[in-house]
Amino acid sequence: MEELNRKKQIFFEHCEAVKRDPSEVQLTLGVTLVLVESEKDGKAILDSLTPERRAMARVATLPQAQEMIGTFMEAGFTGFTFNNNIYGTDESMARAGELIKVVNGYTDAGLGEAVSYQNTSGMTFQQPLGDILLHLFNHQTHHRGQAHACLSILTVREPPSLDLLVFQRGGTAPTLEALV
Repeated sequence: MEELNRKKQIFFEHCEAVKRDPSEVQLTLGVTLVLVESEKDGKAILDSLTPERRAMARVATLPQAQEMIGTFMEAGFTGFTFNNNIYGTDESMARAGELIKVVNGYTDAGLGEAVSYQNTSGMTFQQPLGDILLHLFNHQTHHRGQAHACLSILTVREPPSLDLLVFQRGGTAPTLEALV
C-alpha cells in the first residue's frame, strides 16, 4: 500500500501542476489475482511462476481477496482490472467462479445498500454496492480494449485475440517482439 500511496501523491502533484481536479479521475488498480483454496496451494503456484510474474502476483483465498479489494476501495481505488492467465484448469476456474458466487449471493436489498468511501482527493461518496460491483467487473473490459488499441497502433495490423476463451483453449499471448 505504501507504493500505491506514493504513486497517488505523484498523481495529486501532477493534477495540481496541470490544474486538474483529481476527483474527476477514477483511480484504477490492475491486480494479478490468483484465487486459491489454501495458502499452501498459493505458495505452490507462486513457486511455479517466473520471478517477474511472481513479483506482480497476489495469491489469496476468497475471504482474503474480499478483504484486499475492500482495502483498495477504502484507499480510494474504485476501478479494478484483474489480470490473470494462470486460470488454466477447471479447478482454478472454479475458484474464480467462487468470487462470482459471492457477488451473486447478495440480495437485492444488500446490493442496494449505500457504501460510503473516499476517493483519492478525500471526497466522500455513497453509492449502492451493486453499482460499485458492476463497475468493478465492467472496468476490466475497458482496459482490455485499451490493450487491443495499443497493439493495433504498435503493430499496424489486427492484433491477436485477447479473449479469455482463447487462453482457456490453450492459446498463448504473443510477446511484444513477435508483434512488432
